[in-house]
Amino acid sequence: MDKFVMKKSTEANIYKSIRFPVEINSQIIEIVDKANEGLDKKESMVKTLNYNAASIFISGLCFFGATFGVGAYSKIEMIGSLCTLMSRGAIISVLVVITVLPAMLMIFDKLVCKTTSKMKECK
Repeated sequence: MDKFVMKKSTEANIYKSIRFPVEINSQIIEIVDKANEGLDKKESMVKTLNYNAASIFISGLCFFGATFGVGAYSKIEMIGSLCTLMSRGAIISVLVVITVLPAMLMIFDKLVCKTTSKMKECK
């Protein structure tokens, strides 16, 4: 019975650790939405990037450092090459999220508004 309780407890902790960043992200989105009320799209995007770029950059660098370190330290060639590949992907991902994604959101804003249910009117 103790193993069952431990397993349930572990599953609950895993669920909470996965759910926590999602909740934080939704709170940040609400705060940014309230702060950006009344601004046009470009000003809102610049303000949001200034607010969030550092955290995106830091989390990407942490993932890069961890995967690069494991890749450099590993004696198993397959593990090393996979970790090196993931570390490159982390850097590319950070660059795309900070540069390309905001541009795509600006370009396709009207399409997103039209295809999203319960979306406020687009400006």
